[in-house]
Amino acid sequence: MGLFLVVFLAYLFIVKTTTYNQFVRKGTTVATNSSQLGTYKASRAVDENFNQHIINCSHTSANCNIKEAWLRINLRKVYSIKSVKFWYRTDRRDGKNTIRLPGYSILVSNESWPNSSCYRDPVSPNLPSINENECLATTQYIWIYQSHKSSEDCAPMLEICEVQVYGCDVGFYGENCSKACGLCKSGTCDIMTGQCDELGCALPGFQASECIGSL
Repeated sequence: MGLFLVVFLAYLFIVKTTTYNQFVRKGTTVATNSSQLGTYKASRAVDENFNQHIINCSHTSANCNIKEAWLRINLRKVYSIKSVKFWYRTDRRDGKNTIRLPGYSILVSNESWPNSSCYRDPVSPNLPSINENECLATTQYIWIYQSHKSSEDCAPMLEICEVQVYGCDVGFYGENCSKACGLCKSGTCDIMTGQCDELGCALPGFQASECIGSL
């Protein structure tokens, strides 16, 4: 009986879990680095290869005059974003695989340069090599950004092996992105609740927050 209950509860959890689309595609998504070390080009972060050895990863330059490091992901169109997940290198012989990662940020914009932040790491010690951060934004461009340098380096660096971005097409939200945003004035809504932003409803006589019912 006890085992049956555990299995049943696990089934309910799986069924109720909201899933989102993944937008990074090999050959379509464009990645750009702020700088490049050797042959470790930015495109390795969007090639659908999840191996975390450095030979499969992007790597920014170690030049000491560098003040910031970033990897920019161009999704090629605007999406409603829920989260950003990335894989960092795991092959350092000293085991300090993510020593250069603490203090990173995730930045977003619909322009080619960031104008807002959706996540900032508080310089956490011992970060994992796989990180997924909530990033609620309507955006085309996403940056993983670093201006901190480790105690062993003279410049900030990033060594990112793969990136995935999850969310919905603009105008949709909820489980499997199956719900429309209704009559929100901005044309988009909260990706989890469907609530319209501060612009409210597109037409008079409709009730916030989802703008799906008349007054």
